[in-house]
Amino acid sequence: MLRLVLIVLALACGALPASAQILNTLSGFEHRSGWQGEASAFFRVSGGNTEVENYLVNAAGQWQGERNRVRLIGSYDFARTTGTKNKDDLKLHLRHNYRINGWVSSLAFAQYQRNPFQNLEARDLLGAGARFNLYEDGDRRVGLGISAMYEVEEYLDGTESETARLSTFLDFRRDLKQYLHFAIVGWYQPRFADFSDTRASAVADLDVDLAGPLALVVSGTFEYNSTPPAGIKESDWSLRTGLRVAI
Repeated sequence: MLRLVLIVLALACGALPASAQILNTLSGFEHRSGWQGEASAFFRVSGGNTEVENYLVNAAGQWQGERNRVRLIGSYDFARTTGTKNKDDLKLHLRHNYRINGWVSSLAFAQYQRNPFQNLEARDLLGAGARFNLYEDGDRRVGLGISAMYEVEEYLDGTESETARLSTFLDFRRDLKQYLHFAIVGWYQPRFADFSDTRASAVADLDVDLAGPLALVVSGTFEYNSTPPAGIKESDWSLRTGLRVAI
């Protein structure tokens, strides 16, 4: 009965407007050796007085050995309203971890983003640091990450900026039921030279297992940029419903 109620609520959430999309590079995948993969799709379509199409596709693959883990993630978010395209967001992320001991791992990552509707011709990131597994038992996990990050942004008007930032995250996951899984991750990324120049974001996922590798997903995101490009708002948020399949 609880699973049915959750599915109905998730479908209702799918009718809400959506805007921001954050690439969750931490959640998903089991702690086991070998190859794993997953794909998810979120969508919103409406017609009549206002015609809206919004599609988001995520795909991820991971290889894990005894101490090394490599993860590649891609995301594409497209939207069109009354025949006019108003979203075209592409993200690619590559991440490597090396387990030093039971609770500390190295962290290295690279990311590319293109989003012309946020005035971004390209955003390139390189970072390195450490991840700490603060707590873990059978159904819950808490992790903390700290790294230095170098960021280059190219804007549509031909200008660009280069910035060094501190990048931190807090990752919490819990299995609420055998079929119900919750995860929330928050990032805080201030500029080293001026902590008032800050980026912060959070993403929360609620997964309801349906059948076999298929799950229904409710995903909420929030994103903040204290110094956005001209004409862009400081904050953005979204609430979506979709399907996820594990490979």
